[in-house]
Amino acid sequence: MTLSRPAVRQVKWMAGSMAWGVLLAVSVPCLGAVPPLMPLADVRAGQRGEVLTVYTGVRRERVPLEILGVAPGFAGPGRDLIVARLEGPQAERAGVVAGMSGSPVYIGDRLVGALSLRMGNFSREAIAGITPIQQMLAIPDRSSQPPTGNPNLEARYPLAPLFGLESWPEAAAVTTSLVTTPLAVSGMVPVVRELFEPLLAARGLGPWAAAVVSADGPEVAPLEPGDPVAAVLVGGDLTMAGTGTVTLVDGDRVLALGHPLVRAGDIDIPMARAQIIVTVPSQAGSFKLSRVGPIVGAFTQDRSAGLAGRLGLESRLIDVRVRVAGPGDDPGREFKYRIVRSPTLSVPLLELVLANTLMADALGGGGGTIYTRGSLHVENQPSVHIESATTGGLGGPPAALLAARHAATVFAALATSPFVHLKNLSVELEFRLEPRVQLLLLEEARLDRAEAGPGENVQVSVLLRDAEGGHLSRQTFRWTVPDLPAGTMLTIGVGDAAAVARATGEAGLAALRGAGSASRLVRALSAIPSRQGLYFWISRPAPGVILGAEPMPGLPPSVALLMSRDGTSRARGLLSQSLLHKEERRLAGVVSGSQSLTLEIR
Repeated sequence: MTLSRPAVRQVKWMAGSMAWGVLLAVSVPCLGAVPPLMPLADVRAGQRGEVLTVYTGVRRERVPLEILGVAPGFAGPGRDLIVARLEGPQAERAGVVAGMSGSPVYIGDRLVGALSLRMGNFSREAIAGITPIQQMLAIPDRSSQPPTGNPNLEARYPLAPLFGLESWPEAAAVTTSLVTTPLAVSGMVPVVRELFEPLLAARGLGPWAAAVVSADGPEVAPLEPGDPVAAVLVGGDLTMAGTGTVTLVDGDRVLALGHPLVRAGDIDIPMARAQIIVTVPSQAGSFKLSRVGPIVGAFTQDRSAGLAGRLGLESRLIDVRVRVAGPGDDPGREFKYRIVRSPTLSVPLLELVLANTLMADALGGGGGTIYTRGSLHVENQPSVHIESATTGGLGGPPAALLAARHAATVFAALATSPFVHLKNLSVELEFRLEPRVQLLLLEEARLDRAEAGPGENVQVSVLLRDAEGGHLSRQTFRWTVPDLPAGTMLTIGVGDAAAVARATGEAGLAALRGAGSASRLVRALSAIPSRQGLYFWISRPAPGVILGAEPMPGLPPSVALLMSRDGTSRARGLLSQSLLHKEERRLAGVVSGSQSLTLEIR
């Protein structure tokens, strides 16, 4: 049957220009039409065939091969693998190349499957695994399965560090993938690549080709089996795309890769043409250096047997706008990105984009202080506001990496929520970089009296020391004592974001974890205390629990204890204090430390 292809709407992603070569005709059976298929039952050892792929530019080449046999259940029940030996000069020079995944394999005029696996490293022969075409044809257009949470994200982006209750984890437990997809990358700072390469490699992405320059180009001949193709993960001022090969084009439906990209199930990733700059031979694993071209559609399924998508589709993406400014009146520079919507990839890609943007600045790669302000916009909901500060150096990670992780964690809590995952999202952030470590250490807090009566004013004086310059500053808080029984003992606290979070029984963290709707989640995220804040609070003894997302003080101690231990209730922790008053004062620096004082009501 002759293929019919719809007009393809081109989406302009990246600036620049590139001369695309003209596709050369290759004498392959059924090129331009859906070929007859060979059932797996007809595949025998000793059969000879060809794999169709591109080594340079866009010229498809035929590589002879010999079928060695079939490995039943190689990738799981019902997931057989055809094993073959590639032959000829290209196979001798480069072996099985990362980026060949998806290259169609023919025996005579029949399509057998897609080359998908290199069998062993440092192999003396080019032994390849082939995914049978019937497994790829079984990939659905859409599934009814909703996106699920990712435990790797929860390990890398825990919520407690947002409140200063824990430190950021250095690394997260990740799941290793058996197959990898080479990445075409442009605009990447080398040190950021080194930091994030293991994270994405564990998801099946790599090796990286950091020298690639992405560009648009005029549309050439329609996409054909054997053509290079890219799944574009990030576009704009940084480009990142997983590259492979087209296996089959049937009308507007495209099958590619022959193995999963990141095993994400339902996806919405732009599909782009690609051009091979050069195939790099290596005993450790040859790979194709690719150039990303114009968008021609979207991949909609990422399954164990490969990628499936449609020509002409336009992906829904996450727009990210970042402004980076220096000290004083520096207006800064704006960067724009578009990243894919994916429970598996969106959060680490946003962290990578932010870290790369900040580390590219001369002030972002070391110590100093980074002030973050901005908003995460959610369709039909108020925006989540972010305002924080981060110091780096002093033997710890650079401030840029900590600021990127903080913003990505807030985004993770929002984007991976079941209340938000189908909504449109966008990100707007501004970072101001200061070369000094602006860390304010709480040295002393003094109360002007030990006891007071109702209606009287009390005053707390707080002494702060600049950690780098030693300069001392003072802040004063005043409070009017309410009508309380004589003998009541009040706790007066002053301190940083972590101290006020603990003083409130970690109610903010409980509200975030227990948010039962998108609006409650947005409120809880916007209420995360800022590390620039110096907090002043007053509390009194009052046993209680945090029920769902709300504190319930003043319960009898036995009732509070019983509720906190009841696994069927929504209680999330015990309270020992009831908060009477809290206020925040934003300072020019990151506040660290706390002190507690006592006031008796007479």
